[in-house]
Amino acid sequence: MDNSKKLKDRPSKAALIRIIGNAIPELHHSTQSVSNVKHIVERESTPSRFDKFFVLNRLVDKEEEKYLKDYLESNGFYVSVISFSLSAFKKVGYSLSAIPDAAFWFKKIGPWTQMFRNTAIRTKKNKYLMNNNGARNHALEMYRTRYEWISPWDGNCFLNGNAFAELADAFWGTKKKPSYVITPMQRVDETTDVANDSPITNAIEEPQISFHAESSQRFNENRVYGYQPKVELLKRLGVRGSWDEKKDLYPWKLLKVRKAPDAGDFVWAAGVFRLFSGNAETVNNGASRSYTRGMGIVELIDRVEAVYVKSNLKDQGRKQKVEQALRRRTLVKAGAPGTIPEANNQEDINLDKIKRAVQITFANQEKISYPLETTPIYQENLSSRGLVLFWLKKRVMTLLVALNEGLFSRAIREKVDVVMLIFFLLQNRWQLPIKCKQEQEELALLIEWIDAIFKYLFSYDLSSDLKAVGLSLDSINGPFYIRSYHGMFLALDNNKNKLCLCKREDSDSLLIFDKGKIKKQNGRQLFQLLPTMVGKAVRSKVDDQYNLNIRWHGEHFALMSNGLFLSDRRGRDLSFVDIVKSWELFELV
Repeated sequence: MDNSKKLKDRPSKAALIRIIGNAIPELHHSTQSVSNVKHIVERESTPSRFDKFFVLNRLVDKEEEKYLKDYLESNGFYVSVISFSLSAFKKVGYSLSAIPDAAFWFKKIGPWTQMFRNTAIRTKKNKYLMNNNGARNHALEMYRTRYEWISPWDGNCFLNGNAFAELADAFWGTKKKPSYVITPMQRVDETTDVANDSPITNAIEEPQISFHAESSQRFNENRVYGYQPKVELLKRLGVRGSWDEKKDLYPWKLLKVRKAPDAGDFVWAAGVFRLFSGNAETVNNGASRSYTRGMGIVELIDRVEAVYVKSNLKDQGRKQKVEQALRRRTLVKAGAPGTIPEANNQEDINLDKIKRAVQITFANQEKISYPLETTPIYQENLSSRGLVLFWLKKRVMTLLVALNEGLFSRAIREKVDVVMLIFFLLQNRWQLPIKCKQEQEELALLIEWIDAIFKYLFSYDLSSDLKAVGLSLDSINGPFYIRSYHGMFLALDNNKNKLCLCKREDSDSLLIFDKGKIKKQNGRQLFQLLPTMVGKAVRSKVDDQYNLNIRWHGEHFALMSNGLFLSDRRGRDLSFVDIVKSWELFELV
């Protein structure tokens, strides 16, 4: 692309922008941003055709942000601040669609996949807090109308004198200007004293990119920190390197990149140092750096969320709203047992204990007498709604204990497990059988409480995250699966207080049987019930035994006063569907 005649109003200068973000636990030392900025200001040269700028990108530590801004401005640099807002961050939910399905959260997997799973679920939070490519694009748009070349680089990049000269030659040394200039990077450890005359000897790391003002490509802001945010653009531009070996975005998802229209319109030039950031092990070990980065991202996100959860515990208004939610509804039978047989006789946690734990947590005057749960949850332990209920109660109790003991980051991790249990329940509602209506009532009530705790204590909207993956908390009350026969699902719809027969998990096409009407009427009167049924039911005839034959979705049924039968086309070889027993079990009237 010939960009030589398109810049009449812009000076032939370059804007070199350092973007300074939050330090990642274990990967970066907490003071690395300040020490490296000082090193750049004090020891890096400033050629006449290069103007330097800094972007402070969503820094959580406001004292650090103020110190850096004051220091840089006192040394004559312009500083742009992309502010971190706790009120905005707390509204950001989880990325449920980033993992294959809810069951994947409970699979037995190795530490690497666990790391990817934990970071993937926090993708939206990562995007806001780290704002990696968002800040790069911010810098590009801010300076592209005033400069011919814009270099939105990482905050720890240091250029020696030769590098500036080589960049200048790439920017202005030829009549036909490229759209992009690629500058390889060399990482240095704590023993290396980088100065203006230090030679670049091993620039093999992921490069920095400079953009001509008329270039068309931008960073993909949906590619978050830790997931090849810059590599994605390098691949679009056709820049070859070791990153070509990275075929996956996640272990379960391929990285798909479409070449840009101006792919290949770049040149390589100069080299840049990446100043030491605090962890010597990760300088030359890419695998260690990637793993440490991923785990650090999770820790930082949870740590930031823990800050406002701690403050919310002292908010009396929030406390009152949660307590109102706890009083809103009671179980159908007061004092009904909540034992879950599949739980292998482990100690049960009834809802009264959970209610008391919430009150203690807000009062903060005594300790909850329940140990922190450390047993991992695996998919094979979630084979029924009863087991989901069992683990929900244990995890909610552990979450409350963690809050009570001031372990706020731990509470955030428990919150994620609770979210994923509810996600699993809703996504698998047609595969998880239920034992009795009492079990369902307890489950629905607990989830109502959890939603209130999330909303008022964590400022988290669970419904919004579920809606993004096509689910709703309303479906907790059904229709839900009891058992299946010949591809048909027998289900209970709590909202309508009816038993339903559903075809292929299609809850919108239900054949509804009302126990009250059927039980009180004889066979001939059942004939009059057909108009109240939902679905394409075709009436046949009433025989001598007052049986009613129904053809529905290609299947034949015989409806009688003592139950429902699935039959062949001639009414022979009936398979009994025990609806009468089910009605008694669920006590629908």
